[in-house]
Amino acid sequence: LVTQFLLELSTYHGVQMPRLSRAARVALLTHSWPGNVRELQSAIGQAAAHAEGTRIAAALLPEAVRRSARPGDPRHGYRTRVDAHRRDLIMGALERSGGNRSRAARELKLSRQALLYLIRELKVTTRPGDSGSVRPPS
Repeated sequence: LVTQFLLELSTYHGVQMPRLSRAARVALLTHSWPGNVRELQSAIGQAAAHAEGTRIAAALLPEAVRRSARPGDPRHGYRTRVDAHRRDLIMGALERSGGNRSRAARELKLSRQALLYLIRELKVTTRPGDSGSVRPPS
């Protein structure tokens, strides 16, 4: 449903379909959705409207949805959440720089070597032939 809503929004507005950050996916998957499909559609529409570029960060989702990714849940421990946040920052910088790692490193105030190390450590990968767009590991 999320993919369908994003596709409809991108087609209507004539823009590239945005992708969800890993943290946003976790929040969407762990929310109980008491408002059902309409609540989901509204949350996606709101987040997409405020997204910068083609990536939707978890911070753009409604508070109730973000709160659903329970911090006490062992699947979402400190290290997992910190790594997801670092991955989101790197992916955002790479998207804004068009895949240029030197520019992304400057934006993040890192050396190029430090950025390359983090890309490997956090398993941030680029899709072949996708001009620098990035995706988190599956």
